[in-house]
Amino acid sequence: MSKRKNILDAAAAIINRESIHGITIAKVATEANIGKSTVYEYFENKEQLIQQTVQYVGEVYMDTIKKTLLESHRDFESTMKTLIKLVMKGIRKGNSHYLFMMSECKKPTGNKINAHVKVKSIVMGFRLKLLDILEAILTLGQEEGIVKKPHDKMFLIVWQNLLVTLAFEFSGVDEFVKTQHIAIDDDEKNVQTIYRYLIKMLQMDMQES
Repeated sequence: MSKRKNILDAAAAIINRESIHGITIAKVATEANIGKSTVYEYFENKEQLIQQTVQYVGEVYMDTIKKTLLESHRDFESTMKTLIKLVMKGIRKGNSHYLFMMSECKKPTGNKINAHVKVKSIVMGFRLKLLDILEAILTLGQEEGIVKKPHDKMFLIVWQNLLVTLAFEFSGVDEFVKTQHIAIDDDEKNVQTIYRYLIKMLQMDMQES
């Protein structure tokens, strides 16, 4: 493993545990088991490290989705269910990359406004790529005669957010759900339930259009 990748993996691990605001050069050096000076050999400052870590995390996430979903030649239903499982898996690992992208770009990354703008720009780019992937999946569903692809971009964004929210609630990590003593079924049933809700929302859009 290259030293640069080792540093990025360490920074990503800290983000997973503590959010983007937990990043410091000292913490990353400790996580990567290297000296602080080594970090500075690859990154000029904390802001640059944060930006490149966000870029790195996003690229890894997108590659995983593309290889798992779009290159496997699955049908629409199995593709959707695999996507749901991927999101649930990420949430259970203590991090949903999508939720991270949704929330972290709204917060300042330090005193430098320019750094925040760059991170936000990177995040927005990945959100657009995620939408493109969802559109490709929905095109598959339309070709199979299961759903009709939404023409309204806002509807697609809301549908995307619903997917993530449902995956979060059915993953068993929401403390509020636990306090309400709500029983969570096994994963196969949960995935089927989430899939059914998502299809119903698409069918509602079809009826209104």
